[in-house]
Amino acid sequence: MQNLKNLLEASGSSLEKAVKTVCFLADMNDFGAFNAIYGKYFTGKPARSCVAVKTLPKNVLCEVEVIAEV
Repeated sequence: MQNLKNLLEASGSSLEKAVKTVCFLADMNDFGAFNAIYGKYFTGKPARSCVAVKTLPKNVLCEVEVIAEV
């Protein structure tokens, strides 16, 4: 999440300007822990989809896509 925050700020945007996220989890059993961390960063509550996937690149546990206003 810190990486997303840094990328958005570098492009002239911010987490507060996020309008939509898509979250991919390698294991839906991690949803509670993921959601707790997600909620600390995305306080504006943008629209969100969250799906389980079989595997993610480099075997990471989650991946998040963000659409934000500039």
